[in-house]
Amino acid sequence: VMISSRKQKNVEKALNQFYESGISKENLKGIVCHVGNKEDRTKLIQETLSQFGGIDILVSNAAANPHFG
Repeated sequence: VMISSRKQKNVEKALNQFYESGISKENLKGIVCHVGNKEDRTKLIQETLSQFGGIDILVSNAAANPHFG
């Protein structure tokens, strides 16, 4: 499982919650990614492929504020 958020502190918080519940660090990774940034999206995909060899399921829960483009 690859977790992402715009902010590193949110990635770390989510990872720690899963690790504390017993999820193996081998099976769960995290990365900062702002989905509005093409380079971040590319890095997220590349890192996911590198860590896990592929993507089986993708869940995107991103939102955009139309006032900021």
